[in-house]
Amino acid sequence: MSQITVAVTSNVDCDGDGVIDADEIADGTDPNDACSYDPASVTVAVTSNVDCDGDGVTDADEIANGTDPNDACSYNVADITVSVTSTVDCDGDGVTDADEINGPDGDPIQQTEPIQTIHVVMIHQVLR
Repeated sequence: MSQITVAVTSNVDCDGDGVIDADEIADGTDPNDACSYDPASVTVAVTSNVDCDGDGVTDADEIANGTDPNDACSYNVADITVSVTSTVDCDGDGVTDADEINGPDGDPIQQTEPIQTIHVVMIHQVLR
C-alpha cells in the first residue's frame, strides 16, 4: 500500500476560531473545535461566540481587546456578555469569580474586603 500526502491549502475556518483550517492542522490543533487553537495563529475574523476559558467574555472579544482567551483571569469586567462558568478565584479572596459576578461588588478582579463594624461605647461620668 502506498501513502499519499496532500497539502491543505484552504483558507476556510470551519470552527470560527479565527485560525484557518490549514494553520490549525500545521499547529496540531483541531480545525473543528472552536476552543482548540493557538491565539498567535488568528489571522481571520473570529465568528464563533464561544468562551473557552469560562470568564464570561467571548473569545472574539478577548482577541479584539488584547486579553487572553485561554486565561480565565485575563478579561475586562465590562466585556462580560455570557455566563461565567469558570470556578477560578482570580483575586484570591476565597470567592469564585462566577459567584462574585452575581455578588454585591460585581467585580471579580477587585478583592472584596470584609465589612467591619466598629462599636464605640462612650461612658459619660458626671463628676461632682
